[in-house]
Amino acid sequence: MQDTQDAPAIEARERLTLRDAVRLSGMSEKTLRRKLEAGLLSGQRETLDYGGFMWMIDARSLADLYPDSAAVRDYVQYLENTLQQNPSLAAPADPPPSQPR
Repeated sequence: MQDTQDAPAIEARERLTLRDAVRLSGMSEKTLRRKLEAGLLSGQRETLDYGGFMWMIDARSLADLYPDSAAVRDYVQYLENTLQQNPSLAAPADPPPSQPR
């Protein structure tokens, strides 16, 4: 059983907000945005209800890009352990694209 003090401060999620990815990786927001735009980091732009968008970053992609980051590596290990113990927490698969009428 894992001590709660060792648990990351971020809820176990497969996709992270840009802000959470910055906190984990220690990289700047600008650097991560550049990596996203260059296709070196996986993420999706999610439209916000009030306009604009928010980047959601794949945690495993962040770990692949920064393998020497202990915080990122520990987070992904925590995520995988959490999902293994409770598979219902896994993000649902993206719905299939809608068919034209």
